[in-house]
Amino acid sequence: MPEEFDRRKILVVDDEERMVRFIRMNLEHDGFLVSEAFNGKQAISKMRDFTPDLILLDVMMPDVDGFDVLETIREVSNVPVIMLTAKGEEDDRVRGLELGADDYVTKPFSPRELTSRVKAVLRRTEGATGSMHGLIEVDERLKIDFDRREIWLEGKLVKL
Repeated sequence: MPEEFDRRKILVVDDEERMVRFIRMNLEHDGFLVSEAFNGKQAISKMRDFTPDLILLDVMMPDVDGFDVLETIREVSNVPVIMLTAKGEEDDRVRGLELGADDYVTKPFSPRELTSRVKAVLRRTEGATGSMHGLIEVDERLKIDFDRREIWLEGKLVKL
């Protein structure tokens, strides 16, 4: 697996536990870090805590549907989102894309194709989102940890 995707964080949101486990297994096999949410409310909460590089988002969920979750995400973030759903009608695909999804994959799907789509979206959006990873020591006084979203100045954590 190319190092360009090592430690990239993917949030998988789907109310079907077996589907989430299947996706997680395939993505982790390719070196991704995966977190999961099983409903829309959990997805919003996890997004804030996990700070994913990409979200795989199901449309049909019991509490808040994926379209509403996507709208909420777009109010606060440009994180890439791939809709992953059994709703494959043209109107649904167009709605997802118009709401800000970066791609739309219908179930059933090939795990290889899904992983390839994840990698393609990450490649396309890397520069646009300005994602940076790791620890950068600007000088002996200033350190920036992009993975933890922390800034250290003269050995002290700066509150943001």
